[in-house]
This record gives sequence, C-alpha cells and structure tokens, in this order.
Amino acid sequence: MALTRIPQNLPISLTELDLRNNSIASLRKSELVRYRNLEILSLSSNQITGIKAADIKPGTFSNLRNLQFLNLCFNQITDINPVTISSLPNLRGLYIEFNKITAIQAGTLSNLPKLTSITLGSNQITDIQPGTFSNLTKLTKLFLHSNQITGIQSDTFSNLPNLQKLTLTSNQISVLPQTPCRHHIHHPVCRHK
Repeated sequence: MALTRIPQNLPISLTELDLRNNSIASLRKSELVRYRNLEILSLSSNQITGIKAADIKPGTFSNLRNLQFLNLCFNQITDINPVTISSLPNLRGLYIEFNKITAIQAGTLSNLPKLTSITLGSNQITDIQPGTFSNLTKLTKLFLHSNQITGIQSDTFSNLPNLQKLTLTSNQISVLPQTPCRHHIHHPVCRHK
C-alpha cells in the first residue's frame, strides 16, 4: 500500500526523509511542520502535479529552514509557484527532472542564496524567461537537457559567476548567444564556435 500523505508519526528529529515511489499527489504545510530538522527531502516518483497552490500549498516548505536537498523528480509537475520554494535559505540542490514543466517564471529561483545545483532536465520547457536564474551566485551546475527549448537570450546566464556545468543537449536550440562561451561555461555547443 502506497502513502498518499506524509506520515505524522515519524520522529521529529529526522534530518532525512525519503518518500520515493508512493502516491502522494499534494502537500500541505501542516504535513511538514513537525519535521523542521530535515536537510534532505525526497518526494520523487509520486503523483505531484504542480508546485502551486492546488498541489503544494504556499508556505509548505517554510518551516524547513535547514533543508539542503529537495528531490521532486519523476512526478507530474507542470508549474512552479515562486512563493512555494523561495523560503529555503539553505537549499543547495533542487532536483525536478522528469516532470512536465513547460516554463519557469522569472524570479521563481531567485531567493535561494546557497543553491549550487538545479536539475530541470527531461521536462517540456520551451522558453527561459530573463531573470529566471538571477541572484544565484553560488550556482555551479544547471541541467536543462532533454527539453524543448528553442532559443536562449543573451543575458540568460549572465548573472551566474560560478556556473561550471551547463547541459543543453537534446533541445531544439538553433542559435546560442555568445554570452555563455565568454563566461567559460563548458558546453559542446560553445567549443565548436
């Protein structure tokens, strides 16, 4: 029998909670409030359809001030509400691969000062709005492979001084601006120019 909600009878001292391969479709703030010591939360392979008010309520993660890694891979997520994940000051890794995200609003990821890795590969992202990755000065890895991105604007990656790895493979990009290569982003497309 698969879980449909986050259990409320686990020790409050937990620093890691792995709830992969269940049937959780939505999250409420009240379900995580007792687990404020969490550093790692994995909700991959569930049935979550969005990081928005209907599926993951605003403030759901606000008590998880120590959370460093959030894994939401292999769900049905189509949308990310900026308010939902912006309250995670210690988040270092955000993994939302293999979902159905089509776009990310500007500013959605901008208030995550310690974020070093974002995995958004294998979604349905078609466009990256300016400001999507602003203020992520510690970001070193950004995975955007296997989406439907058709173009990259010249300033998309300009505010990422520590970016070392960028994957854009298996997209529909016809033109890549010169900016990424000037900032020493190592990507096969840049090496051929």
